[in-house]
Amino acid sequence: MARMPAATARLPNTSTSRFPDLTQISAAHGGTFPEEEVFRIIDGQAEMHAHGTRHMPVWGYEFFGQQADDERAHAQAAEKVDALVNYLRKRQRPAS
Repeated sequence: MARMPAATARLPNTSTSRFPDLTQISAAHGGTFPEEEVFRIIDGQAEMHAHGTRHMPVWGYEFFGQQADDERAHAQAAEKVDALVNYLRKRQRPAS
């Protein structure tokens, strides 16, 4: 856990893995899913003060494809990040 980004380091680690339990994001934020913060982390806008290397790719950049300056590509990338955020929001469980 010492090498995880600071934003995810506060999430509970309920498995034998060193990665946080992504079903507990809401629980770690007082029962409210921090949709904007999660979006910004996934797409790379959030400032991450990592304790070592970043384990996850910055998906916003990956989703832009070859046309990174294209407005349509940005809109499509945002839609993909939104889909990931919605996926995570729907899978939240009460604190364990």
